[in-house]
Amino acid sequence: MSRTLDALHEKLDKLNKQIEELHRCVREYHVLREDSGLIFNVTKNLVITGTAETYWQGNKRAQFLQEFSKSQSLMSSFVETIGTQIFQINMSIRYLEDKKSDLINQIEAEI
Repeated sequence: MSRTLDALHEKLDKLNKQIEELHRCVREYHVLREDSGLIFNVTKNLVITGTAETYWQGNKRAQFLQEFSKSQSLMSSFVETIGTQIFQINMSIRYLEDKKSDLINQIEAEI
């Protein structure tokens, strides 16, 4: 093989590794989002049940639930951010797939 062809194959191998690593990241982000959403909902239900009027009286309950609501809002933002990350990584994968296609065309032209 020519040095140009060797270099193109090396680029293709690196590109394939990058794409596979990004696919792995997306899979892990999906798991993180699912787990986070589950934990978020279970915690919310348990805390609200656990802070029923019979357990916490008056201002203490209201103050606690207000603070809890703030943390739940942050958690909700976290879960949304994970979704944004998944979208952005998928866009990167599409871009790299296009580059891979261009590289394959270059290799075929060299052969």
